Amino acid sequence: MRALRLPIALALALFALSCVDGNGTSPVGENGAGSLLLQLTPQFGPAMANSTAGEPLPINRIRVRAVLFPRTTPDTEITTAVIDVPSDADSWEIDVEVEVPEDPDAQIFVILELVNVAPDGQEATQWSGQVGPFSVAGDVQNESQTVEVYRGPPSNLAVQSVAVTGGGPVVLGETVQLTAEVVTEAGAEQPTVFWESLAPEIATVDGAGLVTGVGLGTAVIRATAGPRSGETEVPVVPPSIDLALDKTSDATSVQPTGALAFTLTVTNLGPAVASEVSVTDDLPAAFDLASAAPSQGGFDAGSGVWTVGELAAGGSATLELAGAVIENPIGDVVRNEATVSNLGIEVDTDESNDAAAVEVTLLREADLAVSKSVNTTRPPEGSEVVFTIELVNNGPARAAAPQVVDALPVGLTFVSADAGRGDYDPTTGIWTA
Repeated sequence: MRALRLPIALALALFALSCVDGNGTSPVGENGAGSLLLQLTPQFGPAMANSTAGEPLPINRIRVRAVLFPRTTPDTEITTAVIDVPSDADSWEIDVEVEVPEDPDAQIFVILELVNVAPDGQEATQWSGQVGPFSVAGDVQNESQTVEVYRGPPSNLAVQSVAVTGGGPVVLGETVQLTAEVVTEAGAEQPTVFWESLAPEIATVDGAGLVTGVGLGTAVIRATAGPRSGETEVPVVPPSIDLALDKTSDATSVQPTGALAFTLTVTNLGPAVASEVSVTDDLPAAFDLASAAPSQGGFDAGSGVWTVGELAAGGSATLELAGAVIENPIGDVVRNEATVSNLGIEVDTDESNDAAAVEVTLLREADLAVSKSVNTTRPPEGSEVVFTIELVNNGPARAAAPQVVDALPVGLTFVSADAGRGDYDPTTGIWTA
């Protein structure tokens, strides 16, 4: 709150039958009436630079009213003076003659209105203030008064308190309604409430107290009516999202060098839009990637980052990764794990579903079957005997280096071996297929 002194002086003279004497006092007349001389200088109340009322209009009319105190509804006016002034004037001299009541106990309030008159004649009070009460009985000193003037009509001067209710945190880009609870003097007119945000870069407020979050942080919202105001803090928080990641494979087990594919699915469970979704998939060393097919965004095989981008509430995106298991993988399983994150301002309210993993079993067992036949069961001495050995892999895994041991029986001499695959060592009798 700051006060600005208006660079003008309003000279208001209230007088009756007597005149001001050399001592600067106004004696009471025989009928009980007195005289009063006031020098009024308006001083602005809260500037309300960010008020929904905007900048005040130029002043081209001044209204001065003298009313009896105690105040009544409506006021008992003694004198009203209306003076049209140039809107660019910087000083005004105003004389107002007041018929002072005969009641020696009477007191007077002076109400000041700074008014803008539109070209069509419509009046709008921009500022108003009051000063007093002043007694009209006895010797009354000349008064030099500073009148605090406030935005709005004189009815706002009857406000006793303003409290702001409602609100609470507001999501960025959304609104929340505030209410000004105003207490006035009994019988007073409904005042005009001016709303303002002390941090408009975080939250704005309209003339009805509707607050809109425009930036993250906390804004103080003030409601002002006449000389009273109330405030409340409105935190502006990020939108909420819930990203969920799922990962599957097209097989639960695979042999070395076998084909394998993974599918990643990311879903935004809302309620807000996720602005910058990113998934990181650290592909296992046992998996040789051949192709990547995202439904949106792009996948960087070097970093394993899938840049999804914006994902609407309730929306999903998928990434297909196709490849094969390397020839000699380490371990018994191929494990693939991925995580999802959001690089935008939105807050993921549930991080328990931000990671997903799948394991594929490596098939390393093979069912080997061996059979043996001979070309003759009763060979004559000195003739050749041919043995045929057949090795079959019934799967399911690939046999990397199977061996068959076949030592020649006593009475036979090794001549030659024809291995369709691998080598035969006649010394050890081992066929490495």
